Amino acid sequence: LEKIGRHIPLPIPVPDWSKPIIIALLLLAVWFGIRSRLAALRARRLERQRATLLRDVGAMQAALVPKVPARLGGLAVSVAYRPAEGPAAGGDFYDLFVPGPGKVAMMLGDVAGHGHEALTHAALTRYTLRAYLQAGLEPRAALALAGRVLVDPLGERFATVAVGVYDTLSSKLTYALAGHPPPILRGFQAHEPLTVCSSPPIGWGMPTGHRQTTVSLPAGAAACFFSDGLIEAR
Repeated sequence: LEKIGRHIPLPIPVPDWSKPIIIALLLLAVWFGIRSRLAALRARRLERQRATLLRDVGAMQAALVPKVPARLGGLAVSVAYRPAEGPAAGGDFYDLFVPGPGKVAMMLGDVAGHGHEALTHAALTRYTLRAYLQAGLEPRAALALAGRVLVDPLGERFATVAVGVYDTLSSKLTYALAGHPPPILRGFQAHEPLTVCSSPPIGWGMPTGHRQTTVSLPAGAAACFFSDGLIEAR
């Protein structure tokens, strides 16, 4: 070290044997500094990518759980949605629209799983059912057709769905369920929903949409559709 140090000019008075050690330590410090700088740049880039991804996922989730007007087709309507695991984590979806004169259609569903795959499947299920209802299919027929079309070969991607159509002229609500809990009905004589041999979810590859229920909703009555995530929430 002393022989090498004689050939290393340093502006500070230090023993020759320590000069190679000092140079090695300086090079090591520079190397660690460069690595730290690169790591910081990479961390900032990943944070920007994460923020962009969250915005994209949030925008997609907002398309599945949109804001609804205070009144639709003569009905007072409202929704409440809160993800169980972080922003836009779930595969929940709902929709409220007017498929034709004197009709108000509603749907509420929950796709198994979380993340972008669940969101993609939720969007596919929502818009497929919306198209069938806009074409004039009854809730039971819409679920039955969607059950044949949206089959997951692995059986891992399935959705529980509740679909209903309200007729403003007769004040009757007709709904059908696919692995989904029945709505809560208030404001008139208690209705006991039939849940024996309930239709399976969409995506299992099993026939669904076996039956539908029609109830009269007099003035002041309310129908509350809810996700099974409400039951599972702690």
